Amino acid sequence: MLKRIVVRSADDLIAQPLILSDVNVVQWPRWFAARGVPLTPGTYALRFDRAYLAIEAAVLGLGIALESSRLAEVALRRGDLAPVFADRKGIQVHAHHLVYPAAHGKWKKVAQFVAWLRREAERA
Repeated sequence: MLKRIVVRSADDLIAQPLILSDVNVVQWPRWFAARGVPLTPGTYALRFDRAYLAIEAAVLGLGIALESSRLAEVALRRGDLAPVFADRKGIQVHAHHLVYPAAHGKWKKVAQFVAWLRREAERA
């Protein structure tokens, strides 16, 4: 169940139940630091090693998850989740890499996949 909380600034989130995803590229301390919040949560309401579990916990109303909007896209579209702030991009991340043997770059299916991936990245 989607529960609306009043959050006017990043500082307001410190008092909320936050869900930590250990595998997330951006962790809560980095997110708070990027917004000039000197405090970071000492504990988390829940902690998971899978993004989908953190998203599902947020859908169930157990806290606020810091996850990729791409991973949470279905829940956002259904209205099960809502972004806390209008700025859904949050922090720019340059941590994703596509790696394959150079010889495979000539394969049609690899070229098609790379082209699709670039289109998706530009759309994000």
